Amino acid sequence: MRPLAYIVCTSPRTGSTLLCQGLYHSGRAGAPAEFFDHRTEVEEYWRRHYGIDRESDYVSGIILATSTSNGVFGTKLHWSTLLDMYRALRGSPDSPSSVRQGGSLNDLLHQRFSTVRYVWLRRRNKVAQGISHFKASRTSVWELPAALQPHPMEQLTSVDFDLRLIDKCVEWAHIYDNEWEAYFQRRHITPMQLFYEDLSSAYNQSLRAVLGFLDIPDVGLPDFVPQLKRLADETSVKWEQQYRALRP
Repeated sequence: MRPLAYIVCTSPRTGSTLLCQGLYHSGRAGAPAEFFDHRTEVEEYWRRHYGIDRESDYVSGIILATSTSNGVFGTKLHWSTLLDMYRALRGSPDSPSSVRQGGSLNDLLHQRFSTVRYVWLRRRNKVAQGISHFKASRTSVWELPAALQPHPMEQLTSVDFDLRLIDKCVEWAHIYDNEWEAYFQRRHITPMQLFYEDLSSAYNQSLRAVLGFLDIPDVGLPDFVPQLKRLADETSVKWEQQYRALRP
């Protein structure tokens, strides 16, 4: 049995990629990413990336390929894909038959790992989150490496304000948070709670706090530096003001 699995529980536009990149670069916290998704192209990508030949070996292959030498495995999970991860673990041939017939995702993980922990990453400003989600979905620009030059602002500013669609994205942000909170309460799970606003303003301290929560020593690690550009711009600020004026 492996020593530790953790899940970054989140929703779109909360800085989850920023967090997971930092945890990966620690060299001690696995290589967390979105491994479980109902879209077949997601699993196919990871199977090619890690050389997992058989579909039936996907779960065990991902765990083996992405765990660090200390045995730590991490993954990122949006609320909308929780059922996908559950089905993947439950259907994996190496899951005990007693667990495959019932039990929760947490039960399935505890059959493989002696310790399972949850990091709940969300965003205080749901309007900003909704606007970010809307812009990313319309431009297909979800992230940009910090080293990328020049910044393709023309692509990010080629979208018009759409009150109805931003409303929907803001609503989803609230729904996903409510669903995660209810899930933790039902399963008697106490996650570490982290907010995007704190992660982005105190990146190094936030990463070290997460490692501490996971009982992973941070001794000897250099300061963590964000590897992604901040996509919020003047348009984002203007749209938030416009939205709040229309939805006081």
